[in-house]
Formats: sequence, structure tokens, C-alpha cells
Amino acid sequence: MTALGLLFFLLLSPVSGEEPLVLGFLPGLGSLGDNAFNSLAYRGMMEAKRALHARLFVEECKEIAETLPAAKSMLDQGVQIMVLNGYEYEALAEQLAGEYPQVRFILNEIPWPGTENTVSLFYEGYQVAFLAGALAGWTSQTGKVAVVAALSMPIIEEFIQGFREGIRHADSTVTLEVRYLSETSQGFNMPNKGFEVATELYQNGVDIILTLAGLSGNGIFDAARREKGFCIGIDADQDHLARGHILTSLMKNVDKAIETLVLEAARGDFQPGTRKMGLRDGVVGLTPMRFTREIIGDETLKNLEELRQSLLNEETDLSQP
Repeated sequence: MTALGLLFFLLLSPVSGEEPLVLGFLPGLGSLGDNAFNSLAYRGMMEAKRALHARLFVEECKEIAETLPAAKSMLDQGVQIMVLNGYEYEALAEQLAGEYPQVRFILNEIPWPGTENTVSLFYEGYQVAFLAGALAGWTSQTGKVAVVAALSMPIIEEFIQGFREGIRHADSTVTLEVRYLSETSQGFNMPNKGFEVATELYQNGVDIILTLAGLSGNGIFDAARREKGFCIGIDADQDHLARGHILTSLMKNVDKAIETLVLEAARGDFQPGTRKMGLRDGVVGLTPMRFTREIIGDETLKNLEELRQSLLNEETDLSQP
């Protein structure tokens, strides 16, 4: 532990009769109850709160203009560790980190080089998307697979590329179509449009859709039920949201990652810069597919596990850009 880390640890460590540690959480635009990215990060914050006997402030925002006043409201109440949840907060992170140098900021999927009081957290989405793509390639009966994404951004494009290469690994004859719901972060909160786009894809012969669209994925799940198609969830275990129609979910155990970084900061082990967590950390992976194992079949499940082990042992060339 550095001298600066020790000082920060002492400042954050409550003793008898003193105020507890204060945490702040700014969810991504949209809904805290999205059953995905925001929900998982909030769960991680709650786990950290319990472990540290801390206070936790949370502010939900629907528009980017609301975020600066909301964040400052929390910070002015003594927040010492704050999590900003989502790529749209890059400019906000830069401003807050400069104005509140004593606060430790955890930037969840925010592509900013940062300062000494910020750490940017990312997930190795390419690997788990590669696995999901292989599953889709082995499982598709029509030879047509699609991605419905909220918008085009680097993190989403990494998932799409991994998914594409996984499909090619399994069956090079299967085609992939990519659709975006919006050019802004509103694409994460458009379930009706997600339903419309997915319905069109299913009716045009696509039988599996990877959802990369946050709350909009709920509309895709509805379309899968109605059109008797299949889809793949994202971030959390969403398999139960459309039982028998969600083949698996690309899990990013955001809760585990957030809790880990908050606890590190509270201990004085804050490490500024960039952190990336993946298969080896147990932070990303596929679900157990408990509602679709019979649909997928034993041979494909065996192939998928062998491929997962190959990725862990770095025996498979992913051709990652």
C-alpha cells in the first residue's frame, strides 16, 4: 500500500462514534431496473455497502443534462467513493475527477485515460461473445443469425466482432445481420422498437438474435416468444425472462467486479488506470442454459465446453482486432 493509499484508507476507515464510509452510484441513463448492466452494478454497490457498513447515495437520471447536478448532489453530501456506470459519462468523469480530487471514482466501461483518482473498468467481452457465436453457429437451423444493438460504440462492436468470429469458427456458412436501434444511448431504452426490429428479422428467416440493447432487449424477448425464435441475453442471467427462447446469456458479472473495486478502494488498494476482467477472473461467461439444454443438445454443449477450456488455455486463435 502506498503512502497515499494508506492516508486514503485512514480517512475512509470509520472508528467507533465516527460517520461511516459514504458511497455514491450514478446508474447509466435509462432504468436502474433493467435486469442487466445497471441492475448488476447496483447489486455490487449494495454488497459493498453491506460489507463496509457504509452509506449509499443513488441518483437515477433520464437525460445527460441531469447527471452533473445529480452527481454533485451526492458528492456534496460527503461521498468518498463513486461509481459512474456507463460510457456516456466520459465528459462527466473528467469534470468530476478534477473538481473532487479527494474522491475515488470507479468508471464502469468509460473509455477515458483518467487521473490518479480514477480507475476505468472493462470486461473482456470478445471471448464470451466468441463462445456465444459458436453456440449460435452450431445451433442455427436456418443459417441466419442477427445482432440487435442499442447503438454503435466500441464496447458493443467488440461483442459483435467476437460473436461474428465465433459463428465462423462453428460454421462459416451461417450469415450474420447487424441492426442498431439508435445513434444515441436512447437505444438502450426502446423495447417497442426492439420488438419491431426483432419481429422483422424472425419473419425474414433469422432464428437466433444476440441482444446488445439493455432494456430494449425485453422487446426482443417478447418477439422471440411470439415468433417462436431464439435469442441470447446480455450482462445478467436473463434466461428466465423468456424460458426456452433465450438459448443463453452473455454474463458480465458486473456486480462482482464493482464490489471488488469498491472494497479495494476502501482498503486503500485503489489502483488508478484501466482494469480489464474476463474469463479467467470468473467475471464473464455463459449461463448454464438450464431452460435450453435439451434444445441445444449434448454434442453442442460438449463442444462449447471444450471451446471454453481452449480459450482459457489460450489454445484457440481468436483473431481479435
